[in-house]
Amino acid sequence: ICILLLAVLPLQTISAEKFIISDPEDVADVALRGGDFGNWNYGRGLFLETGYFIGLYDTPPAASLIRFNLTGLRARTVQSAKFRIYKLKSMSQKGSVDVHVYSVSEANGNWVEGGSESKREEGASTWQFKGNGIPWAGTSGASKADVDFETPVLATPQTVNPETSGWLEFDLPTALVQSWLDKPSTNNGLYLTSQANPDLSDEAHFYSSEHFSGKGPELIITATAGVPKTPRQEWPANPPYYFPPVDAPGYLDWKANATGRYSRWANKAPGTLGKILNFSNEQGLWCYYWDIIDRMNTTYKCFLPLANNIVDLNNLVPDSPDYTPPPDQVKVNAILDELRFTLLKYEDVKSMHIHQAGPVAEWLSPYQLAAMLAWEGLGVHCRHGAARYKFQSESDIEKRVRKEIKAVSEDFNFTPEQYEICESYLLDYETKRAEYSNATGKAILSAQSRMNRNENGPELFKDARDVFWNHKLMVYWLSDFNTPKWNLWREIVQIEPVRLANEFWNARNDNYVLEKIKNVTIPEARKYWWYPPVLYVDPNKPGLIRDVFGTRDWPFMDINDAINAAENGTEIRVAGSIE
Repeated sequence: ICILLLAVLPLQTISAEKFIISDPEDVADVALRGGDFGNWNYGRGLFLETGYFIGLYDTPPAASLIRFNLTGLRARTVQSAKFRIYKLKSMSQKGSVDVHVYSVSEANGNWVEGGSESKREEGASTWQFKGNGIPWAGTSGASKADVDFETPVLATPQTVNPETSGWLEFDLPTALVQSWLDKPSTNNGLYLTSQANPDLSDEAHFYSSEHFSGKGPELIITATAGVPKTPRQEWPANPPYYFPPVDAPGYLDWKANATGRYSRWANKAPGTLGKILNFSNEQGLWCYYWDIIDRMNTTYKCFLPLANNIVDLNNLVPDSPDYTPPPDQVKVNAILDELRFTLLKYEDVKSMHIHQAGPVAEWLSPYQLAAMLAWEGLGVHCRHGAARYKFQSESDIEKRVRKEIKAVSEDFNFTPEQYEICESYLLDYETKRAEYSNATGKAILSAQSRMNRNENGPELFKDARDVFWNHKLMVYWLSDFNTPKWNLWREIVQIEPVRLANEFWNARNDNYVLEKIKNVTIPEARKYWWYPPVLYVDPNKPGLIRDVFGTRDWPFMDINDAINAAENGTEIRVAGSIE
């Protein structure tokens, strides 16, 4: 017995150590985004994501890749391995999302992280390419099972809801991590994806290794320690961007001139009472930027640009003899003071789309969050108040659909088959639009009620987020260009001006069959165009039409289009007027 004990004791003295791989220099990670962003790299982006997000014309998918550098690690025999990733509260997540972790296939092992925050980068991984212009082994986004990534799933999937914030932990197979230690060339990385609802545009967001919070992806290995199995190999540098101190020359210059990476100060624009920001370079392509640069605050009679690029919000509070500060002006200024610094930092933590706002959701109070999303609960756009939202019943929806189809049918002599197709499609289409419109109105009323009671709790933020997000979804289903509705008219009614097709759809390479387009006159087609609520006409530039913020051109419109838009309910103003 003694001999047996002596034989066992030496094994008991071999202790295991914990190794944490999280340094940005040892983590390569990149978000892959489809749709209009399929050729963009996010290797230096501050967020990873999975699921579906609302793009300008569709709901593109997203996935993420993560790889840890284990070379030179003193770990010998792996006893356990845990993959951790920090999920943040996201304003854009509406429902629950299942997060899955797979192993990247050997065929895609040479993916390239890249060094861009949100732009095209030759040679780096994008939704379309794994690197150096080489497509993924299977399909775009490395999304084909057993070709782009290996099945089965490495760990039990985890379900996260919009309120989830914190670390997600996945137990990885020890054999897999051991192989990464023994032979680094087998380390193809992890593939992060989600089971989400594209109709709701559900997506989950995580901090990347570049995020200033230090909560990037982690790999925690418990293993015996000893001489490293492989020599240390330095990965290509991918330095994070750190927000400069407030007294740094770069910061002071940025504050004075707003010459940031994404924005610049612009002169007074139509519809505003102060400076606004125009977006520079490729950032001007992002969805929704043009629509959320500023919002009207009815109480203080001023535009509060509660987007992501504002340097000094207090300067936007009117300072004129006829302006009477409200009783709680001190409180308002205090809120704006807090928002100023947060939004400045938000400029740097936001490398993706505006409504993500994850860090802001963790830093601000519910009231401040509600103010950002729907100031006073009035809506996400300055021109949209509660009175604009009409609650619709199923019978209201059906009446609207039949009225619309009847008008189109009479104009273009629909066959019975064409009428039936349009009716069945548009009924579902209008149902979705009305569903989100009703939800928006309900959230507006609830947020207004809470603000009137001076509530400052999570329910207020939830209402404001519901206003913001349901409105986005409503607009998505409302707009001809954001849904397949426009394609329906193309394929069934076969009507669209050739000029529009050549200049717009062809440029997007969406493979539409131009032979199906009927060569009708532009005035005929104009009847079916969508128009914004307000258009600005510059008398000195008759060919230029601008939207309500004066920040977006409408290249397919001229003065005649503006007149036709007015007949369809659009308000026409002379550029520069704010009456």
